[in-house]
Amino acid sequence: MVTEKKFAKLKPITQLKKIADELKKIRHEILSGINFPDFSSLISYLDYCKKLMIFGDISVTLTEITQEKRHRELLEKIHFLYHEIMEKIGYPVSEKQFIQKRGDRIPDKKEIRKSDLIIVLDNLRSAFNVGSIIRLGECLGVKKIIAGGLTPVNTHPKVIKTAKGCQDYISFEKYENISDKLLELKEEGYQIVAVETTTASKNINEFSFKEKTVFIFGNEEIGICQKNLDIA
Repeated sequence: MVTEKKFAKLKPITQLKKIADELKKIRHEILSGINFPDFSSLISYLDYCKKLMIFGDISVTLTEITQEKRHRELLEKIHFLYHEIMEKIGYPVSEKQFIQKRGDRIPDKKEIRKSDLIIVLDNLRSAFNVGSIIRLGECLGVKKIIAGGLTPVNTHPKVIKTAKGCQDYISFEKYENISDKLLELKEEGYQIVAVETTTASKNINEFSFKEKTVFIFGNEEIGICQKNLDIA
């Protein structure tokens, strides 16, 4: 933690890194089971930003974080702001830990039989993961893939690299807020299924799937957003 005077003298990229480090520390405390994480340093950084009139959008989210009382929503806000800042300053979390595999050749035909299965990707970070899901979805005859929030789209270079051409054979849509789209699909008769480990989860081998089903897959680190879990 630095004083306001020292914070003001730092380069913008260093100021943002200080905020990101504090967000990461609080996120770790929450995930470690600490019910009341220490927000004092984060509040000080928020005050500095307001006085210096810098990082307006980030200050708005920081204010929401300091006022959030719901545990899951707090974790989501902290998590996504941390990654937003790291992307902004040019230090995104490495994707090197994700395995990339070579794909099969795509048949020379555009008309491939599709099922009614829809895959929804809720704030995935890894472009390699998205590309792998596109390849798997094409093999299974998935009707479409819907990306939400931070999820990289099918034109992203790393998605294309991993999808191995399958992105040309499967419908792909992107929405900033997928909750409304999930409710719309529910009205159309789709069964919304969250692929997630929770206290209410059911064994996949004991679950009865409808022909019209939507699978939601969540962020690699914190899973599916609570709002979309509630819809499922």
